[in-house]
Amino acid sequence: GTTNGTITVVYKPTAAGTHTATLHVGNKTVALSGQAVTPPTPTIAVNPTTLNFGTVAVNSSNNTKTFTVNGTNLTSDITLTATGDYFSVSPTTIESADANGTHTITVTFNAPATAGTYSGTITIASEGAEAKTVDVSGVVEAVNYSGTVTPTSISFGTVQVGQNATATIKISNTGNQTFTPSFSIDNPVFSIENASPVYASLSQQFNITYRPTEATTDNGTLTITFGDQTLTVALTGKGRELPAYDITSSAASGVHNYGDVFVNEHATWSFTLSNNGKNSVTPTIVGLAAPFTTTYTPAALASGDKVTITIDFAPTALQAYGPQSIVVKFNETEDFQFDYTLRGKGVKNTGTKPASFYEGIEYTWTDKDGNEKTSNLGEVATDPDQMIALLKEVYTNKNVPGNLHRGYNANGTETTGDVAYPAIGGIERNYVAAGTYTHDFYDAYGWGMTHDEDNYPMTQQSAPSTTYTITDYIMNPNEYKPNQ
Repeated sequence: GTTNGTITVVYKPTAAGTHTATLHVGNKTVALSGQAVTPPTPTIAVNPTTLNFGTVAVNSSNNTKTFTVNGTNLTSDITLTATGDYFSVSPTTIESADANGTHTITVTFNAPATAGTYSGTITIASEGAEAKTVDVSGVVEAVNYSGTVTPTSISFGTVQVGQNATATIKISNTGNQTFTPSFSIDNPVFSIENASPVYASLSQQFNITYRPTEATTDNGTLTITFGDQTLTVALTGKGRELPAYDITSSAASGVHNYGDVFVNEHATWSFTLSNNGKNSVTPTIVGLAAPFTTTYTPAALASGDKVTITIDFAPTALQAYGPQSIVVKFNETEDFQFDYTLRGKGVKNTGTKPASFYEGIEYTWTDKDGNEKTSNLGEVATDPDQMIALLKEVYTNKNVPGNLHRGYNANGTETTGDVAYPAIGGIERNYVAAGTYTHDFYDAYGWGMTHDEDNYPMTQQSAPSTTYTITDYIMNPNEYKPNQ
């Protein structure tokens, strides 16, 4: 009969190269062949190869450092062994399944009670790989708690009862151990914030507060302890009761001049009152009158509070205002008051300055057909001083330069230099109909003049209620002469 079966052939080369063989089964043969290759070399790499723990304190056990192990082509576990007293390694084994790749290793230096220099070796090994080592070392030093404090004495000066004053101390760690100081003060009017660690070779600041409870001199001592060391800081301060009334102003009594302010515009002046006493007060302003005004409404000012009062100056006419005397009083006490004298002057708003004198001295007039025309006063007045001279000529001699005045008489004939009614600085006698005329002069700022045989008033067209006379124009040329 026929019998079936399975034959297993194992190929286990001992050297690299091509191998052949023949398998005989009964009267049958099977050709066998295989190619053997050299297996990859397992390797271990470490970084760094030395660890120095520096100087540590005796009996300290939290001194750690790390290094990395990188395994390649490993087929077995990685073992890590520490030699040398007081050094340990973690982990001590990395399973073969995880051996390949990078691993972080922790070395701990458990310092002994005896000062000195200590060293050891960490050995890293795996079957088939060359073992590697990491040299470890450290110096053990006796514990040294030491430090300084600055300043060693603090004077808080005079402080109002119930108020706080603060000062700062600095504690420096000059030893080799981090410490958290303990604080104590033998007088409760002084206090210090909670302690926090002061690291070796560094410093830390702490705030001390003085809060007097009565009007007396206070003394105390801050005691600072850490390790076996004690430091002290002398503290002193003086409590002061608040006076019943103590009021100050940011502006001393005296004169405040607002200077020149455009008519129908305004300027402001402010001052601040501070209540430094323990009783509340109510500031009141006496004697204030237009055009000086304030929006302040008298109200109680509590101890420690401030109020800012603003006084507004809004002139309504071209004139000087003041002196106006006002008094800031306090309803609750007559021991404090502030006296101020207010002054100011209303002046014309000259608007935008023209590019040149010639552009600023223009006037309008109307011909016999009612057409408005513009002429430039610069035709006869080439600068402001000459303009003043012309005005003086008109005012004193009733003489008008020939082309300073243009108009039409009752018969419709154009005239210049009409002396029957002297032209003043360019007034136009414009005839709008036979026997009817107007007198108008305008410059680039909106100022104009209207004729009056008695005082020749000049009227600002933008504010018809504001007038000034030709006398002002001539006698105060720096303020009233045409702008340039």
